[in-house]
Amino acid sequence: MGIAIEPLMSLEMSPFPLSAPLPVSAGDRTATPPEPGLAALVPDIPLATWVYDPATLRVLAVNDAAVRAYGFSRAEFLCLTVDRLRAEPERTALRAHLDRNGERSARLRVRHVTREGRALQVEVIAEPVRVGGRPARRVIALDVTAAVEMEERHERLAQAVEQATEAIVITDAEGMITYVNPAFEAVTGYAKAEVMGANPRILKSDQQDAAFYERMWCTLRRGDVWRGRLVNRRKNGTLFEEEATIFPVKDAQGIVRSYVAAKRDVGRERLLEEQVRQAAKMEAVGRLAGGIAHDFNNLLNVITGYAELGLKRIPAPSDARRHIAEILRAAERAAGLTRQLLTFSRRQVVPPRVVDLSAVVRDMDGLLRRIIGEDVRLQCEAGGTPLQVLVDPGQMEQVVMNLAVNARDAMPDGGTLVVETASVEVGACECGDLAPGRYAALTVTDTGCGMDAQTMSRIFEPFFSTKAEGKGTGLGLSTVWGIVKQSGGRVTVKSEVGAGTRFRVLLPQVPPQSDAPLGPPHDVASSEPARPSESKAAAAGARPGGTVLVVDDQDHLRSIVRDVLESAGYRVLEAESGAQALTVAAGAGADVDLVLTDLTMPGMDGWQLVERLRSTRPGLPALIMSGLAERDEATSKSHAYLAKPFTAEALEEAVRRTLAD
Repeated sequence: MGIAIEPLMSLEMSPFPLSAPLPVSAGDRTATPPEPGLAALVPDIPLATWVYDPATLRVLAVNDAAVRAYGFSRAEFLCLTVDRLRAEPERTALRAHLDRNGERSARLRVRHVTREGRALQVEVIAEPVRVGGRPARRVIALDVTAAVEMEERHERLAQAVEQATEAIVITDAEGMITYVNPAFEAVTGYAKAEVMGANPRILKSDQQDAAFYERMWCTLRRGDVWRGRLVNRRKNGTLFEEEATIFPVKDAQGIVRSYVAAKRDVGRERLLEEQVRQAAKMEAVGRLAGGIAHDFNNLLNVITGYAELGLKRIPAPSDARRHIAEILRAAERAAGLTRQLLTFSRRQVVPPRVVDLSAVVRDMDGLLRRIIGEDVRLQCEAGGTPLQVLVDPGQMEQVVMNLAVNARDAMPDGGTLVVETASVEVGACECGDLAPGRYAALTVTDTGCGMDAQTMSRIFEPFFSTKAEGKGTGLGLSTVWGIVKQSGGRVTVKSEVGAGTRFRVLLPQVPPQSDAPLGPPHDVASSEPARPSESKAAAAGARPGGTVLVVDDQDHLRSIVRDVLESAGYRVLEAESGAQALTVAAGAGADVDLVLTDLTMPGMDGWQLVERLRSTRPGLPALIMSGLAERDEATSKSHAYLAKPFTAEALEEAVRRTLAD
């Protein structure tokens, strides 16, 4: 009988190593010798071949290739039923297959096991034959285990490339694109069909010169890997920066057959790097501004203190009183500037509480309309849903006001100003150093002249201004930056020359149940003069008198404090350092009724000095004076606090209150 053998017969079989044994029972060892003519059905070819009875599944004949491949002796093979060659999960499927295809040829892939238990992936051709006039089936088996494993590896690799976040481009040796993955389509905007067969120069942006590309190709022609950054152009014309690794793929003879490029869009990474650099710069400028404000506050205290003392000694009416009053007004304006500097540096005293950001904006609608003028159309879109944030309400109004005024100034010929609030979700790494979570967003958008990149990089710096001389201090946006940072938020800006500007303030949203004011528990004094009624109420608790130890490393500040307190009836002891203050206090013994100390001093700061003094005199009243933002720490340590710069009246009131407490 002639038997048609399919092209698989021409393939060579791989060698088959052995592993765990497949058991053969003693009863299976007795084999019936094959009938004459069976040998013709199992020719001596490199492919494992056997013939079996479909009724009993017993092997009737087997060739040498099967013996070698499966590790059974010929006698063992002839004692087997063919289901014993299948892997355990597939043995029961053989009978169902025979029921369906017993009279037909079939080609399928199955899993077999060797005598030693090693699993094989096998592609078989099974076809009906006749033995002694009875139906039988012949099986020709090809081990495809290595090929299947390679296919699976290729499939995993293909899936990894398809799902990679990096753009993958493969070209032939001439540089024509043969493959791109979905990430390439997402980054460039080109569909796969549009770039197949094209040259990657379709992405060229002209941001790199010819020498750049010549160096790149010189590296690739040598067969080396090229790595670098370049700017390319998307399909829509926008530019993007990418980090690319391009390597040649060579054949066995070392000839380059293709190139593979892995590209990563580093636009967001570059933006984050720029944000980090900007934050570091602003932090340094903030420290400088805070230091300047601290020293300036000390000078202002001297100016206002002596001016107030002089004012008390000059009878009215007098030109001298008018002149001194002007000095005090100028000093008050200067104190306002220092407060703005301290706010920028996030060292200003701020009593925060939970407020509804949308309500703040709605309440300012009328005021904003009066400020921006009739030629600017205002759209106030503050939603009805409360957006609770922990801020100082007055400073939040200052943020809105400063942003609105800047927007108005950017639209000298009129335009539209949109102020809106919304609740937004910020994801991980989405906005610089902000933690992921829910934020209240205040967005101020104008249709004005816009800004270039160089201007935007400096707008939050103190004293930087694009306005004409005398038209502004350059502290508006720096104050906004400081207030928002101090409140745990972030300010972003998008602008384009001729296309307007959008400022966006993000503030951490507070859960609805957190609606209690969270300001400092006790505020002894601030830089603003106290109202007469408040001063009288404070004075009612204690009459002037007693010994005050004044500690400050600034001679002129100690002098004005001494003069103010002595004129108010106090005895004053002085020290220029913490160490000297300990000596003075020890000499004075129990006579010291109050220690009034600067916070920042070389060697020993105000906190440390008070703790040392209280170690020998528990409960000694202490008043900390500083222009920095340590009010919260002062109250947590049961110290009264006096913010610089202060007036003579504020100093007297703070001392009275502290002694009364």
